[in-house]
Amino acid sequence: MDFAPTPEQGEVRARARELADGVLAAPASRWDEREEYPRDNVEDLVAAGFIGMTIPRE
Repeated sequence: MDFAPTPEQGEVRARARELADGVLAAPASRWDEREEYPRDNVEDLVAAGFIGMTIPRE
């Protein structure tokens, strides 16, 4: 069975790839070696829509 992503899924994938290649890739090995959480990049992940609160505002 072949799987073709929807256009929306393709956009999410492209945003994730851009963020990973542009911001996260360079320091990733340091984070792994030191077993650090990438706290400095949380705002980037929030802005890209990959993490955030799941509780409705109202």
